[in-house]
Amino acid sequence: MKLSRHILLLLLLASLICACGGTEKSQYFVFLNSNPDKEELPEVEMQRLKEGRLSYMDKLAKADDLVASGSFQGGGEMMIILAESEEAAWKLVESDPAVKAGIFNAEVLPISFIKGDICPWWEPVDMGTYGFFRFRTRPDNQNKDLLQEHFYLLSVLEDAKEVLVQADFDDAGNGILILDQSLSDEWIENVIDNPAIQEGALEVDIKNLMIARGTFCD
Repeated sequence: MKLSRHILLLLLLASLICACGGTEKSQYFVFLNSNPDKEELPEVEMQRLKEGRLSYMDKLAKADDLVASGSFQGGGEMMIILAESEEAAWKLVESDPAVKAGIFNAEVLPISFIKGDICPWWEPVDMGTYGFFRFRTRPDNQNKDLLQEHFYLLSVLEDAKEVLVQADFDDAGNGILILDQSLSDEWIENVIDNPAIQEGALEVDIKNLMIARGTFCD
């Protein structure tokens, strides 16, 4: 009897482990890019939209689906969300009232952190400004040597104390680099002094990101 009860408990534990494993979530980086073709809405509707977005973001945060969010200087926003799949991540993003209204064009990308991580932050929020670089491989790029040199130069840059985050969206050179300070001419030169960028194999977007201090475990 004791043995049967022990086996039953083991089977129950195994089923719980399997169930938990099936709901494991991954991190996705979301770019909310300003839509140049967006419809101009009346002020009253814009206010409703803002209120709807606050409610939406609060709902995501309470469900532990929203890990981080911030805005880019010059327009656009970003989020890091947790979801069981890319399809599930897209469903969360498409529920954003601003995406529904066409204010933003969204991109959802699986993210893998090479250096750094995301940490929860608590109120009161202390906003900070961080230098942000996004690398994008040109679709017509066929030069694997340039791409390998890009990866090598990134590995050198990520050792710098100013670099908080280096993360990839894939293994083709698409990814991000985040500094613990706002952009400087020196750091822009450090990043673009890259043959892959100079010869057009890679494109780089350079912006300041406004986000709560501590988001990148700094």
